Amino acid sequence: MAAGVGIYILFRSLAPQGSTQEPVPDHEVIRTALATLAFVAAALAGVYAYRKQRLAEGDAQRADDNQLAERYTTAADQLGHDEAAVRLAGVYAMARLADDWIEQRQVCIDVLCAYLRMPYEPDPAASVS
Repeated sequence: MAAGVGIYILFRSLAPQGSTQEPVPDHEVIRTALATLAFVAAALAGVYAYRKQRLAEGDAQRADDNQLAERYTTAADQLGHDEAAVRLAGVYAMARLADDWIEQRQVCIDVLCAYLRMPYEPDPAASVS
């Protein structure tokens, strides 16, 4: 309300004083002031909505990054497990993570390659003689 009154006073003060021109009626000044006020309010609402959207997108990106990091940790833990079936699940989990996580795809591939290069050490108790 105060902004509208301020705009009205501003437009009223800009009107020529002592001119031979016909003075602008008050309702025209009020209409112009309200239109200007509505434009400023719409611009501020747009800026507010934009900032709110950017904050929401940032929160969603952080949540996605946290979820991908948790998946990476789980897959890496599975690769180091004692049971072969769990290690195989870890290989598939890491491969799927590489498909989903473009920014860290090469890291996932490097982990899989390092896992495949590890020497195989059979369990002597499991061998049949």
